[in-house]
Amino acid sequence: VVNPRKRLAELRKSFRQGAAVRVTDGPFATFLATLERLNSDMTVDVEVSILGRPTKCRLSVTDVRIEPETEGLDIRAEAA
Repeated sequence: VVNPRKRLAELRKSFRQGAAVRVTDGPFATFLATLERLNSDMTVDVEVSILGRPTKCRLSVTDVRIEPETEGLDIRAEAA
């Protein structure tokens, strides 16, 4: 059994605000999103572009993966 606090601490190392994540499950599967926040209930708040408009949604951490080339980078700062 994994300690939830320990798992959350491990996730915080790679889930950084502004990082690019790929949605892997659900209605937004395959969408690229920007990570806004990692929540203590093992969910993430992300921003997805839907029909050209930024849309915020909350997903399980199991429904997203960090895009390797942007891990630990703030992609919003790169775009500015």
